[in-house]
Amino acid sequence: MMRRISLWAAICVTVAVGVGHAQMDGGEPLADQLTTEALPFALAQEPSVDQPASQTARTAPLSAVLGPTLGVGEETRSFLLPSFHLIQSLGGGTGSQANFHGVTRLLGSLELQRVRKRSQTNLEYVGGFARYSSEQRGLPELHELQADQVFFWKKGQLAVRDAFSYLPEGSFGHGSYGGVGGLGLGGFTGSGGLGGIFFGSEQFGSVGQDPRINNVAVVDLTQALTARSAATLAVGYASAHFLENTQGLINSQQFSVQAGYSYMLNRSNELALIYGHQSFRYPVSFAGDFRTNLVQLLFAHRISGRMELVAGAGPQVTITDNPLLGEERRLGVSARAALRYQFPKTGVDFTYHRYTTSGSGFFLGSNSDVIRLAVNRPLSRLWGATLDAGYAHNSRLQLSLFGSDALSYHFVHAGGGVHRQMGRYWRASFHYQFTDVDFNNSLCLTATANCGRTALRHSATIGLDWHPRPIRLD
Repeated sequence: MMRRISLWAAICVTVAVGVGHAQMDGGEPLADQLTTEALPFALAQEPSVDQPASQTARTAPLSAVLGPTLGVGEETRSFLLPSFHLIQSLGGGTGSQANFHGVTRLLGSLELQRVRKRSQTNLEYVGGFARYSSEQRGLPELHELQADQVFFWKKGQLAVRDAFSYLPEGSFGHGSYGGVGGLGLGGFTGSGGLGGIFFGSEQFGSVGQDPRINNVAVVDLTQALTARSAATLAVGYASAHFLENTQGLINSQQFSVQAGYSYMLNRSNELALIYGHQSFRYPVSFAGDFRTNLVQLLFAHRISGRMELVAGAGPQVTITDNPLLGEERRLGVSARAALRYQFPKTGVDFTYHRYTTSGSGFFLGSNSDVIRLAVNRPLSRLWGATLDAGYAHNSRLQLSLFGSDALSYHFVHAGGGVHRQMGRYWRASFHYQFTDVDFNNSLCLTATANCGRTALRHSATIGLDWHPRPIRLD
């Protein structure tokens, strides 16, 4: 009970501080939206007295943590937006999800954006309760808080970012929300989470309900060197902690460093060279800690506001330090690719990553191949449709006495839905999602655990959202 009260108190204090800071620190009125075409990152001009930093046309270099973004502008007002969400799901399948059951989620969310001349603050929170008709353990809580503070100067920026979640399932596929895409939470994190998979922002797959705390913190620096080149440096820390842990899942800690150099060939093409280091630790006896070092060469082609293609790969060396087997070195490959295209009415976002990850609680490290596809399209003035699908294949990195007996597993989620705007402040939605966790042999995490091999689930969800007009803070 004390841990739950402390969790709520920390969240409330964080939100209150952000709101108070935004209200006390008045600023000059800002323009509604950036309308000029985005320039190469190194061509950004010094912000003037009447122009906030975020209005200055700038595109992040290819080697940056979040990378470049598709589009030519962003909302530059300071605002506060509360919302409320009622979500009813009916789901079931095989394995630990064999019986069909209903889930009612009552959630509230808060979005804060504070824009100043040389800095920008973003804060997004969603939290509430979920009621499972098949369980008798009260009202499980859901919390997700993401924040970043960015400071700008003439040719660079410094950003401090943090993403915290307290959820009953892994984040990949938004199963904790019934598969409805996380309610749009995470506007600054992109499809790969905070800093992407490299910094440990994803947990791939869940078997049943097991509350967990995940936190990722990243500090990144971007500095333009010339009109065409820029250097980047980022340091991150991630942790995963399973609270009840009835399934014998493995807690983990990850420390990451990434340094890069980007060069603009022209307005449409860019090259980047990246060096990355990861260090993974597991707070259990006789666990094999390990570290990786990688180099990637990246290429990007862009058509401003319409299309972005990124592709890159390079060698990776993984060094395991196992108390039972000693030190071992392996040579592999890391890679990533992304295609984002904005058609006249349809947006397509496809990403692929191959990195070493913590193991998502099942393994002491894994080699992960992750694919994600998201499509959105307006059907009319009031109707819209979305499609979201993902695939993650995880191969066990090292043998151990902990976690699953399997050598590999994959997690698949695929779903789609429609939503309708009902007046200015209400929106209704319907969504269906299919998920499947499949291990190559029996899943045995504890001596008393169910040693099945697969866990398949279908889920249908109806949602109702309400929000007022955004509250202006400038």
